[in-house]
Amino acid sequence: MKLKKVLYIVLTLVFAATITLALTACKDDEKFDPSKITFVLDWAPNTNHVGLYVAKNLGYYAEEGLEVTLSSPGPPAVPPTFRRAWGSSA
Repeated sequence: MKLKKVLYIVLTLVFAATITLALTACKDDEKFDPSKITFVLDWAPNTNHVGLYVAKNLGYYAEEGLEVTLSSPGPPAVPPTFRRAWGSSA
């Protein structure tokens, strides 16, 4: 019975430490501005993105106080995982 109590206390402390470290790691020093949005499309603009472009051209985003940038990362010559590994965000 005593072993179960010790195990319960140890697991509770490990859980609390994990949660504390996870929440501390989520701290962001930069101020987040929710009105500035960069929307990265698939690889190239296509018919799935029509609504995004129409809304931007008709000023719907601006009406809501949003500054939206639509970005195309380019051709899939290099897979995204390799781009991230090399330090490129595109």
